[in-house]
Amino acid sequence: MRLPFSNASSRPDLEIIIPDRPKQLLHQTWHSFKGFSYHNQIQITIISFLGLAPVAITFAFTLLVNNSLVTTIIQNKTDSSGMVSESPTSPEIPPENSPTDTKPAFINLQPTVNQWASSVKARIGLMIYDLDNSQIAAELNANQVFSTASIYKIFFAYIGYQDIDSDYIDPNQPFTITNDYRADAYTFSECLDLIIRESYNGCADPIRNTQRLYRRVEALIDELGLTNTTNGGLSSTPADITDFLKFLYYHHDLSAESWASFQDSLLNQPPTKVSGEGTYDWRQGLPAGFSESVTVYDKVGWSWIDNYWAVYNDAAIVEFPDLDRHYIIVLFTNNLHEDPPISIQKLSAELEATIRASSK
Repeated sequence: MRLPFSNASSRPDLEIIIPDRPKQLLHQTWHSFKGFSYHNQIQITIISFLGLAPVAITFAFTLLVNNSLVTTIIQNKTDSSGMVSESPTSPEIPPENSPTDTKPAFINLQPTVNQWASSVKARIGLMIYDLDNSQIAAELNANQVFSTASIYKIFFAYIGYQDIDSDYIDPNQPFTITNDYRADAYTFSECLDLIIRESYNGCADPIRNTQRLYRRVEALIDELGLTNTTNGGLSSTPADITDFLKFLYYHHDLSAESWASFQDSLLNQPPTKVSGEGTYDWRQGLPAGFSESVTVYDKVGWSWIDNYWAVYNDAAIVEFPDLDRHYIIVLFTNNLHEDPPISIQKLSAELEATIRASSK
């Protein structure tokens, strides 16, 4: 017979094993006891109680002594700050810079956003979410529906990595052959990387057109309750994309290897030279406005028409390692007449200034 260990969350591999032999002996003893007369049962019970009483008293006394001894040891090893001094038998103390349960103070970023938005001549949808405090730090038209442009690709990348982790698909199997500026043959894993790192439609289109993957994206959207997200993620709101990025941030369904690949695609995005169209700078929006000390995992989506951005969007997980702060920032804009998008860069710079000033 096996019983789960009481502290299974920390040692799931540990079990308490109760052998079957003692159970059989107990069973036999009980049946033998029932065979005596009622008078003899009373006598046996009294004798057994008197025999066990010294043992019980000794056991209780031992517990009291040991408890006092442990308390004394702990008190003697506690310094003036109230912390238990380190010793070879004490629990391992985490490094000074390791994550702790202490949350940084919440910063209201709404005044900064309001001031910034008052000078921007474009339609704006925005949500900033404080991951450390599980609280919205600022929002603006967060429930209005926008075209996401290439932001939708994060849904398909997530589903693709799930397929790899479940061994449903071989990441190294040939997936598509393209004939555009990046003409080549690509594996499934290469395509998952390129649709995020370079927003490459040569891979994104066949992935999106794979009915099984499309149905799984729609199921994920429904499962997460993203009610304003439709058409496989092509239409959504800042609030819905924020909820998806929260889900992505914790990535419970992804292996460490898949998450590392996803992270790298979101972080390292060098400009891409496209013959006949110039150079695409994937990080000219939100990432460009932050200082180098800030880590920005970003997916951009845009639509350039003539001389303005019909759509310019950023969906980002933003980390301040030196402040131990973490945010999600989702920004959607329409009809932004700037190149590069200076107003978006200005938002990043002003947010960082407010966060640093408020963290002192």
